[in-house]
Amino acid sequence: MPQGSRARSAAALAGALLLAAACRPAAPAPAAAPAAASAPAAAAPANASAAPTAASAATHVRAAYTSDSGAELPILVADQTGLFAQQGLDVSVDRIAGGSSKVVQVIVAGELDVAQIGGPAVVDADVAGADIVYLATHIPRLAVSVFGPPALTQISDLRGKSIAITRVGTITDFGARYALNRAGLAPETDVGLIQTGGNAETLATMQSGNVAAGMISAPVDVPARKLGFHEVLDLAATGLEFPYDGLAVQRSYRDGNEDVLRRFTRAYVQAIARVHHDKPFAKQVLAGYTGTDDDEALESGYAVFGDRYLARAPYPTLAQFQSIVDFVAEREPRVRDLQLNTIVDDHFIRALDQEGFIDGLYQ
Repeated sequence: MPQGSRARSAAALAGALLLAAACRPAAPAPAAAPAAASAPAAAAPANASAAPTAASAATHVRAAYTSDSGAELPILVADQTGLFAQQGLDVSVDRIAGGSSKVVQVIVAGELDVAQIGGPAVVDADVAGADIVYLATHIPRLAVSVFGPPALTQISDLRGKSIAITRVGTITDFGARYALNRAGLAPETDVGLIQTGGNAETLATMQSGNVAAGMISAPVDVPARKLGFHEVLDLAATGLEFPYDGLAVQRSYRDGNEDVLRRFTRAYVQAIARVHHDKPFAKQVLAGYTGTDDDEALESGYAVFGDRYLARAPYPTLAQFQSIVDFVAEREPRVRDLQLNTIVDDHFIRALDQEGFIDGLYQ
């Protein structure tokens, strides 16, 4: 386990917590960081405010991520390079399997402070009465694809068949429904949705022939291709603005921990810069939490989530969340009642941007 992290049984924790009607219905430990970080992003620029001294008592923050996709890099890189510690934070970074909706349950139960998750679960929870706020979006595109066997040439071919997703309420669920609707198909009516639990499990389900297609994200796209599957639709190519992954907290935690979150987001944007600057190290971290040593897969994961779609200034925007509202409203009209300006809070990222901190990481 990286220094500063505490082991936790995610399954036991999540199973012990309940969020009544708040949401719709383990990976190997990351590789240890090198003893010394050489990338310029690991150190704060000259205009950065001073980090707490080593003698200061570190503030403990409970953080979690959920998937085995390349999108999870920032929080793990921040942990493994000591960036959180440099900000006077003692951050435990754990994986809670079961998708973003499961992580939201843990947040609402008060057992988690900061989550690196996708936006759809936040919208679902807030519709149901929770009070979750999104502070940053480091992947602002729907970076997931529909994969299928050679005989599947277009999404409309799925009529009367089924498609694999990880969990209801996750990015893969949203992506599948979005893809099917674009093709004029009704999810759960024209095409069945099969929950698998994770990206690797989705691929195994596809290989077994129990589904006609599956929602796949990098780096799992490489083993999928090696098994003979191909990309039927790249949803990122649609250009939809979307909160694929970012930081979420309860409003009460945000209101009571302004300084903690200011330091947390400072380390987070430094980690994003480290990913951009130091591809070999980013791939090492990715290998640790995905459990793969396939360099082709690691290259794919980095290309998508460490380069192409990784935002340097990870602003959460109203447009990203409006994409969710517009799509979900047909089946859940209550989503129209949400005030998106109360869900999206960009002031932590905006402050870092305006002071020149983010630009300084790339000079």
